[in-house]
Amino acid sequence: VGYRIAVRIEEGEAAEGGVPTAEVPPPVAAAAGESLAAVRRVSRGWLGWGVAAVLGVLAMAVAAAWMDRRERRAEQIEVLLAEGFDLCRRGNLPDVAEGVQRFSLALKLDPDNALAMAGLAESGARSGKSGFEVSEELARRAVARAPECSECQAVLGWVLMARGWRWREAGAVLERAMAAPSPAPQAMVWKSMHLAVHGRLEEAAGLVSRLVQQHPHLAQGRVALAMTRFLSGRYREAGEECRRALAVQPRLAAAHYWMGRSAMQLGDEVGAIDGRAMEHAAWNGLDFAARNGLLARFHGDSRRGGRRGLVEGWIKEIGEGQAAETHRYNRAVWRAWIGDHDKALEELEAGLRSRPFNMIYTGVDPAFEPLRGNPRFEAVVRGVGLREDGGG
Repeated sequence: VGYRIAVRIEEGEAAEGGVPTAEVPPPVAAAAGESLAAVRRVSRGWLGWGVAAVLGVLAMAVAAAWMDRRERRAEQIEVLLAEGFDLCRRGNLPDVAEGVQRFSLALKLDPDNALAMAGLAESGARSGKSGFEVSEELARRAVARAPECSECQAVLGWVLMARGWRWREAGAVLERAMAAPSPAPQAMVWKSMHLAVHGRLEEAAGLVSRLVQQHPHLAQGRVALAMTRFLSGRYREAGEECRRALAVQPRLAAAHYWMGRSAMQLGDEVGAIDGRAMEHAAWNGLDFAARNGLLARFHGDSRRGGRRGLVEGWIKEIGEGQAAETHRYNRAVWRAWIGDHDKALEELEAGLRSRPFNMIYTGVDPAFEPLRGNPRFEAVVRGVGLREDGGG
């Protein structure tokens, strides 16, 4: 018996290749398969999470870089706009041209930027490079884009007033600019101008005096105060305000203008010559030598021909053509200064067509006091759209 059992065992080992095996129960095999699948699922899950994490980090880096570029672009636009308005309001052609470049670049970076549109509208109107219609369209686009923008409203009001002579609309727009939560200082400058040209000189002076108290280093505010002083017949005070403005911004042509005008009203020919030469040099960006050349010529004209010779020298310096059209108002002031009232009226009548900026002062300018009541003069005042009752 023992032999037969041994033989069977050996035969079994031989049949299995000499290695004894044992059969695995089905429940154990199933459990093992599930464990292996679970391991594989976990492995795939961790890999997926890893990839997702890497992609998330990359996405955050891209977003951060995009935000950084956006913030840097916004900062660049802000700097361009600040520089543009500063240059534009220095009151001379070279700086206005530089301002145009700043506004154009800002608009290129942000085609919907309302302040850039307003800046281009103002600089175009100041330089005369673009017509009234172009400046008006740009200013209206700026206001439509940002109705709450005080600076945009102010620019539109100034363009409508100074270039369009649309007094009622200009006044309403300037009021909206000043009613903004953070009103632009320039809105107060232009509102004071609007009041002054309608004869409301005390209101204008009060408004701009408050502005100067709030912003003592704003040269445009000082010039606006000088303007109200001049139109009120307070010429020496006007000159003092001009000096304060020039201490802040030496190339501000408007300050030289009102200083020279004040000297004319005071009978100070030397001061008038200096003011006119400095205004001309500042506006055109002339250098020191060119300015001294103007002074020498003007003083020579005065010595040879007196006040009349001086005026003829000023007119000759301007020349004819478009330059003459731009200076019709100044030519009228100079003609009135030497008592040539008929020619002064001719210049003003021509100014109704060419619309030089200073035509807005016609109704209140002391230089034209001898012409008040003259039907031709009163027709010019009506042509500008001004009413002597101080309306508008």
